[in-house]
Amino acid sequence: MSSQSEEHSRGQNDGSGRGKSVTVLLPSDVTVGKNGVFLPNTIEMAIIKKQGKKRFKSALAGNGIHFSSEMSEEAVKKKLQDEFEILKNCR
Repeated sequence: MSSQSEEHSRGQNDGSGRGKSVTVLLPSDVTVGKNGVFLPNTIEMAIIKKQGKKRFKSALAGNGIHFSSEMSEEAVKKKLQDEFEILKNCR
């Protein structure tokens, strides 16, 4: 197995490939109950993922977000803030 394919088999990313699909959910999108946090249903998720809302990046469409297992929590936060305008002012 080549070094590049070893990296991919361990979940590493060299910048090629599709990346990960990411959906940004706002507090108003979820319901908090006694037993946990409940996600939107299928129809609500479809509305959130509409292109005009800019809250979804799709791996299948080729604009997924690339993460590395070596990334720190701060690096992941910065990456998401860079990708999603709605997160720019979040701490």
